[in-house]
Amino acid sequence: MQRLTSPLLSLLLLIALTSPTFAQADARAAYEQAKKAYQAGNYAQARDLAETASQTDRNNPEVFLLLGKAQYQLAEVDAAVAAWKRTLSLAPEQPFAMRMLAALRGQQSDIETRIKLVRVMLDEKLVAEALRETASLLTNKRVSEKQRAAILLLQAESTLKLGRSAETLAKIQHLRVLYAKQLDPVQTALIEGQAKLRSGGEATIEGIAMLRKLVADNPDTSAAATARYALIADELKQGANPARARSLAKWLAECPDHPQVGEALRALIEAYLGVASQAAKPTPKSELNKWDVDALALADELYKRLPRAAEARELTELLLRHLDKRYAGNGAYMAAITGIEARGATLPRESRRLILNALVRYKTAIAINELGRQQRSGMLPQATQFGALPKTLADVLAILDLINREFPDKPAWTTQAGLATMVRGYAAKIPAPTKTVLFKGPDAWAIDIARPVIKTNADSAAVKSAVTLTLAIIKDYASCKNVEARQLRLNTSHLLTELVDPDHASWSAVMSAHAGQLDAYAQYEVGDK
Repeated sequence: MQRLTSPLLSLLLLIALTSPTFAQADARAAYEQAKKAYQAGNYAQARDLAETASQTDRNNPEVFLLLGKAQYQLAEVDAAVAAWKRTLSLAPEQPFAMRMLAALRGQQSDIETRIKLVRVMLDEKLVAEALRETASLLTNKRVSEKQRAAILLLQAESTLKLGRSAETLAKIQHLRVLYAKQLDPVQTALIEGQAKLRSGGEATIEGIAMLRKLVADNPDTSAAATARYALIADELKQGANPARARSLAKWLAECPDHPQVGEALRALIEAYLGVASQAAKPTPKSELNKWDVDALALADELYKRLPRAAEARELTELLLRHLDKRYAGNGAYMAAITGIEARGATLPRESRRLILNALVRYKTAIAINELGRQQRSGMLPQATQFGALPKTLADVLAILDLINREFPDKPAWTTQAGLATMVRGYAAKIPAPTKTVLFKGPDAWAIDIARPVIKTNADSAAVKSAVTLTLAIIKDYASCKNVEARQLRLNTSHLLTELVDPDHASWSAVMSAHAGQLDAYAQYEVGDK
């Protein structure tokens, strides 16, 4: 065969390095760097990095959403509009892109448009961006007194969302002195009432009174809906109970389009989980509590509304902490599995990984408990062929395989090697045979679990653990002198030499052990003759 020429070799190398796997990884890295740059206020760098990510990761709405934000901060409005249009083509319900485009397409003056955009930023919890935009607006000499009052009121609302109630109240007092006639009285009362509500002591009592009066005087308004939510949320902070949870559920049903729906859904999920935690402790055979069922149903709805993967991860972690503590912590593993096994297919990547890892934990516990039950009843098999894993272990191995394929950057090889070690421990519960044809059940299962770890060679420490385990199992059967046992040890040792990568640190130990097996078998053959 003719040798590859240098140009052709270079071309093949270039193709390999620009394969989808490499390109996607580079795009993810660029996107993460763009997020950090944007958060640090380095908008030009964020734009350039997001553009780099968008050239490969062309179906990720979050990339184009971030690109548009960076371009808007750099006054590249037309480019931002194009990026947000691309966002909506990939995620038609993305709220921030929808609202920003709606505002930019409006017919208001430039200043009025920018004020409206600040409102969008606050609704989307982009408080730092809102504060920067208001500061920029206040330097504009064309801002009227009425517009200045509106901008300063938005600043007060921004500090409120940052939890700086004292600063918010000071800004409101300043506004009442300088712009009393230009202020929106309802919006001002709403912000002041919320700030007092969060201040504690007598101020909290005053805030409750202000918000209740606002609701009574301005029913069926957005401000009244916000005030009602603030009052309900304040009550829930004092502790969840069925009445308070139902009150928030009623608010959500009545205000489905309110900007705080996402926040309220999260609060209601926490309320439902809190009420469930007050119920009797689950038993291993318990099913999911009704309140938990309702919380998980709400979570499915909230996931659809969360535009940011980080927010989805926070929600996933909240649910898993609850399931771990309430159900898995009390041995109710099937209930915990029911709580998450129907979720994750359409979630952001990191949330899906967390859910799959939780399934591994729960199903591993079930599998190990089953081995313990078999051991206590004397049902562990004394001889088993390779590839005959019990269903409980096969279920765990299937999820581990899924994790290792979907998340090569965060695989579960260490977990898989650890599972093999746990399973092998049950072999010691079975009396040692004097003759054998097959390995004990737990030993054969442990090798089945360890084999993919060694073959893939993706985690050096996990490979070492799996190799050490396999060698130890082979050694455990050294006292069995029948020909079938000798052949079993030799065949398993040979399998190990085929699995281990010659560049791995375990290679020399494997080859040395195999040489010993070959020598022992040869001596047996000669002696037998």
